[in-house]
Amino acid sequence: MAARVAECIPGEMLDQQGKGSVKPHIVIFTDRKLVACSARKNLSPLLDFHFEGFDQHSIKAGASKHQSPFRLTEHPVEADYFVLPLHWTCYLWNKRKEMPSAIEMAELAARYGKELLIWFKGDLVPRIPFDNYVLFLPGIIRSRQRANHIACPVFIEDPQPRFGKFNAFVRPKSKIPTVGFCGYADSSPAKTGWSVINGLKLKMLERLGQGDFEEVQVVPSTILRSRTLRSLSKSRLVTTDFIVREAYTPSRRPESDKAVDIRVNEFFANIYGTDYTLCMRGYGNWSYRFYQTLACGRIPVIVDTECVLPNTGSIDWKKYCIWVTPNELDRIGEIIRSFHHSISDRDFIHLQVECRNLWKRLFTPAGFFPQLRCVLEQGRPSR
Repeated sequence: MAARVAECIPGEMLDQQGKGSVKPHIVIFTDRKLVACSARKNLSPLLDFHFEGFDQHSIKAGASKHQSPFRLTEHPVEADYFVLPLHWTCYLWNKRKEMPSAIEMAELAARYGKELLIWFKGDLVPRIPFDNYVLFLPGIIRSRQRANHIACPVFIEDPQPRFGKFNAFVRPKSKIPTVGFCGYADSSPAKTGWSVINGLKLKMLERLGQGDFEEVQVVPSTILRSRTLRSLSKSRLVTTDFIVREAYTPSRRPESDKAVDIRVNEFFANIYGTDYTLCMRGYGNWSYRFYQTLACGRIPVIVDTECVLPNTGSIDWKKYCIWVTPNELDRIGEIIRSFHHSISDRDFIHLQVECRNLWKRLFTPAGFFPQLRCVLEQGRPSR
């Protein structure tokens, strides 16, 4: 399995194998002044990684991470790419203040024949008001993927230090596979109706060309989640451990922080305590839980709603995950059991370790950004 993953890892990440050569830095141009005066949480993840460990004063003075795969230039002509300083949601939040600077940078990039790299952290596919860009986003619909849209991971905090110490690093293979899920799956008529009405409003704006997003889904994903959970609960071929929430987050009460801690503990205990974790799309066509499952060293079960996972060109994801299409949901228990019985006890443990290693190697900032050149060269769909 590791051989295919290595195809898209630059030389500096192949030190264990002793192969490959270090490629030169990616030279980037950005608005350093805006970077220096912006909150770190609003920065493009690329720039947040590049300036990791430095305060605003140091950034203004030209400091950057010594081992960064990027080199910042003051001269646009030298740049391989332009980088939009903030993630795209910030420009949507404050269009009057921020959007003109985004358009100005895109125009400058166009004058130099460069592409502008943009990061988006939201659920849907945003509309970008210019053409010379590459958009990194987590949620892409495969059949509608544009040539300049690249699937990127969602960066999460490593759960191992906080939660792993209370749970086994790997689980031995059991006779009957255990499937877990902890999350929102309320498909009651009232909440479904509200979601449909809200989706229709956004869809109308999309069709009128006035919305901020494309590919708006009208039918809520909780319907598919509920159907999947029911199918697994009825199956005698798997053991289930489901915690179904009525909301995404606790209500804001005085005890809210404590409630959040309890829910987070239950969430990760559920992942660590099962062989497989059900990972399905939410409002957007991607799963935050997918990355959390990999980070915990557990095996994701993906309901494929035309998902585009990162590094699809270099990773055979079906070796790391169980894939089920919506048309196969009535057989999902059988599919999981068949996969579980097809691998040996040793391979089952090895797969858990590989899932964890895959996340560390490719889907943390320290793993993803050094291989960005490869992602830009190989991660785009064919036109």
